[in-house]
Amino acid sequence: MVECGAASLSMILQYFGKYLPLSDLRYQCGVSRDGSNMLNLKKAAIHYGLNVKVGKQRPREILDGKVDFPCIAWWNYNHFVVFESTNGKFLRIADPGGGKYKVSETELSNKFSGLLLQFNKQDTFEKSGRPEREILNFLPIIGGYQVSIYFLLLISTALLVTSLATPGLSGAFVQSFLGDQRYELGLPIMWLSLLMVILAASLTSVQLNVVRRLALSIQRRLSVEISFKILSVDYQFYTSRFIGDIASRLKLSENIANTLINQFLIFVLGLIGAALIIPFLLLISWQLTVISLIYVLVNITLASIAASMLIDSNRSIQVELGKVYGITVRMLSDTRTIKASGLENRYLSTYQDFYSPILEKSQEVQSKMNSFDFLTDLSNTLYNYGTIAFSGFLVMQGSMNLAGFMAFQVLRNEITGPLLSVSNLLDQLQQAEAELGRLQDLRLVENDPKVRSLDQYKSQLVDSKLNFESDNKQTQLKINKPKSISVINVDQTFSPLSPNVLTDINIRIKDGELISIIGPSGSGKSTLIKNLVGLYQPSKGQILYGDHDWMEYDDETIRRSFAYVSQETNIFRGTIYDNLTMYNDNYDLDHVREIAKIACFDDVVMNMPQGYSQYLGDNGNGLSGGQLQRLSITRALLTAPNILFLDEATSALDVPTERMVIQNIKNLNLTVIAVAHRLLTAKLSDQVVVLDKGYIKESGHPNELMKVDNSLFKQLIDQED
Repeated sequence: MVECGAASLSMILQYFGKYLPLSDLRYQCGVSRDGSNMLNLKKAAIHYGLNVKVGKQRPREILDGKVDFPCIAWWNYNHFVVFESTNGKFLRIADPGGGKYKVSETELSNKFSGLLLQFNKQDTFEKSGRPEREILNFLPIIGGYQVSIYFLLLISTALLVTSLATPGLSGAFVQSFLGDQRYELGLPIMWLSLLMVILAASLTSVQLNVVRRLALSIQRRLSVEISFKILSVDYQFYTSRFIGDIASRLKLSENIANTLINQFLIFVLGLIGAALIIPFLLLISWQLTVISLIYVLVNITLASIAASMLIDSNRSIQVELGKVYGITVRMLSDTRTIKASGLENRYLSTYQDFYSPILEKSQEVQSKMNSFDFLTDLSNTLYNYGTIAFSGFLVMQGSMNLAGFMAFQVLRNEITGPLLSVSNLLDQLQQAEAELGRLQDLRLVENDPKVRSLDQYKSQLVDSKLNFESDNKQTQLKINKPKSISVINVDQTFSPLSPNVLTDINIRIKDGELISIIGPSGSGKSTLIKNLVGLYQPSKGQILYGDHDWMEYDDETIRRSFAYVSQETNIFRGTIYDNLTMYNDNYDLDHVREIAKIACFDDVVMNMPQGYSQYLGDNGNGLSGGQLQRLSITRALLTAPNILFLDEATSALDVPTERMVIQNIKNLNLTVIAVAHRLLTAKLSDQVVVLDKGYIKESGHPNELMKVDNSLFKQLIDQED
């Protein structure tokens, strides 16, 4: 969890009375794809008005309370947690990735690194903000469905008539038909009772149908909005999270809609009905009504206590589930490597390490819920038998007749039933609040301003207060597709507190030029090409495409100018033809074959039994690594780009094939920017840029660089030779 440091500092600031969005804390703590560090946390805490003491502490000193709680600790040598308090035997920990739990001295000694950040307020510290309740985010979601909700309220009011008529008819049957022997009332009572049953069944059926449609509508709306947001966020959002964790957020729409409508809304409707029935109960017996309300109050109190005790555990379970989804997706995508390397045991062990905390926390939650369920069942038993006994006493005293007795026994369920469901409802709302927290985390991620391909779909989205839409207001010019690139004084850093990955990069890439970016591992090659292709936004400086900024082009023009082949091959289950065309019907087979010949891929396909109709499994199962790379290059060339980006896209090819592919691409007179680990491509280039530790060490034509004594390019060539 790369944000554990920022989340831990957020807990400390909240303790002192300052509530800040996690997005602000991410920035101040310098959270990047590699997380944060203790020095950055110290700087951020000082920025927000806290004094910070950094030092080492022994486990026994912490358990004896010889530190200032709460404090931040480096835990298990891989993330930050908050030490909240101690009772001498156990230490209470708030873990951003694991929730709240207690540890003994033995576990503390095994997992605590010894480093601690302790805090106290500066004189200039100011409290600000207020606690966020994600559950309130329900309100904007249902804001666009007032008509349906009003209709449900109308149906609930109509059902109230049947609810009141039923005990009245029961009382009349007992009092008048049986007690007073007025047998002429038997048939009318029977027909009226049948009518009430039919009316109640019909209204209930309509109510359930409206609820079902409302839940599906909200689920569809949230699914579209979440998908829209996930596709609109900055690229760094993907690099700092498990793929499975991102994918699991798409399921949030189903869970939230189910809780919002099938649980919460039904409860509210029942609560309104109960409130309207209470006056009628008071007319029957104010004593029994008071007993019923006390009974309900006791159960609500028990449920509230349970909810407050379980909120952190439920949030923690949601976080852990995201991790499990992530490791599951990774296992399924790495099946070939796992089988070939005999890593089944290691991956299974890793999966169990991720899943075990979920089981432990679920058992802890269920154990607490069992205790509260016992108390709830006890109060139910006392109430049911107690009210029957007390009702009989009132009948014997003459304060209530048999009709009132029967009416109360029926009506009491109309008020206690909805209210008793509050226990289960609060449990569901706790889970929903944790899910809404993950939804809120997604909402606060900044959109990538370069993602404009979804703008045409905005009008199809239901108006939402969740603000999932991107904000692209810069005027686009009618400009032809660019063929050249200018990199001007570009720096790249992934946080304000971390060193630059790229520094003062200046490159001029001309139309039709083949340029190779080379350098040792970690020199910034892939980061530079990701800046050029628009995945990263430069921290400083400017990148011009044909003398214009990216945002000055309309989206279709700038996107159709580029084709990007990454280090990873992205192949889906389907035919080779579908993988090449991406289901675009504008391509014909002859054209596809001509392009495949450029990438030396056509011969490979035609030697297969079904040619371009050959079916591929997941991740291109059925093709070798070099063949997959040639497929990816063919796919990129099919889009007819002006500028082709190759990020080590020929690393799996043999040397003769690589030479042929690069020469064929060069003959197309495209502008080609290639990151090359193997230097064959560099030798064929018009320009070579040599990176070292984020700086341009040297650049120029490969023949010229070879003539320079002690040039890094020459050293790399000699090492490879």
